[in-house]
Amino acid sequence: KPLEKAAYLKIFGKLLGKEKLANQKFAEIEHSYYKLKKVAASTSSKPNVLANEMYGNVWYLPGGKTSVAQFISDSNANYILKDNTEDKALTMSFEEVYAKAKNINFWVNAGSHFTKKEMLQINPLYAKLNVFEKGKVYSYSEKQTTTANDFFESGLVRCDLVLKDYIKIFHPGLFPNYKLTYFKELP
Repeated sequence: KPLEKAAYLKIFGKLLGKEKLANQKFAEIEHSYYKLKKVAASTSSKPNVLANEMYGNVWYLPGGKTSVAQFISDSNANYILKDNTEDKALTMSFEEVYAKAKNINFWVNAGSHFTKKEMLQINPLYAKLNVFEKGKVYSYSEKQTTTANDFFESGLVRCDLVLKDYIKIFHPGLFPNYKLTYFKELP
């Protein structure tokens, strides 16, 4: 799925008369993505991962066949809904997520927040999650301005960089000198 979105480069290249350049860029991204996936597969650890956040009283979790689930799998990690067959978000209550999230090591795509304190102001229930207190929480706020978030712009095309971020989060020893592009660990 992530590479399917990046393939839109080829469509726009054709429309704009830059087909050769677009095909070349896509091939570079595709090669990089598969190379990164192979590096991630070399690790023996497979951390458990929770994704997204609540809006109101509903947690929108990516289905097991979504791009987010694919990124997590390609990063050699276990997504809590990896066995789900939906290619869209699933709605769950906090209690349902809480019941599934006991052994979670990482919480990713936790909105565009800058701190855990900010998250608690929106939803104090987050403090009850073990991962909130003992794990690591990451938002996609590293390249956010007051008017835009580059995760939703260049991140769609540069799925290789998004994958590298996930790998760095779950397996930091694989890329010790790499600085996250889109994600930020929340203090």
